Amino acid sequence: MELIEIEQHKLIINNCKKLLNVSFENDIDYLTNIINKSKNIINKYNNENLTIVDVTKKESGLWNSTIKKLVYGKYYNPIIKKINKHYDTSQDFEYACEEHKGIYTYEDGTEDWFFNVDKFCSICKKEYLKRKNETKKHYKKIEKIKIKFKNACNNTIFCKDLRLKCILLNRRIPNHDKVEPLLLAIKDTIRNEILKTFQEQNEILITKYI
Repeated sequence: MELIEIEQHKLIINNCKKLLNVSFENDIDYLTNIINKSKNIINKYNNENLTIVDVTKKESGLWNSTIKKLVYGKYYNPIIKKINKHYDTSQDFEYACEEHKGIYTYEDGTEDWFFNVDKFCSICKKEYLKRKNETKKHYKKIEKIKIKFKNACNNTIFCKDLRLKCILLNRRIPNHDKVEPLLLAIKDTIRNEILKTFQEQNEILITKYI
């Protein structure tokens, strides 16, 4: 019995429990038997404490990258998007004096402004340095947040079974562009477990930037 099959039985139990709420009375015993059968299989697996010992370096790396991909997509990226939304990272020079501006023509005929910062007057130079410093602080802030989330991913303790389930699932899916509905449902369950575990152990970090 593999961990992936155990996940399938968990899905069976959850879905049957949902059906119990809307099923006819004569179907209750049938659904209950299915639930108990899957529960017994899960309990037997837990008692035997099965595992895998041939995890490759590539699979371990894929597990770590999966954690970061999920966490960044769920928490980090929206936080950075929110920060960027309230800060203009473009280096426009509308404040510069006209004599500092020039027009550069590209090979395709398009034109763009160019500026000679060395020839800026004291007023323009002051504004330029101010904006440059603000931009530097902005990206430094983003980098600090990224490091915090990266460290959080590395330091979060995931249960051994969750890691093994993720590895075994990837072995069962040779082509990630075409995933069977059942395996896709199991994949979503594993992803939700990863995010739930991360959230439980990093609540302060997550709420700090919301």
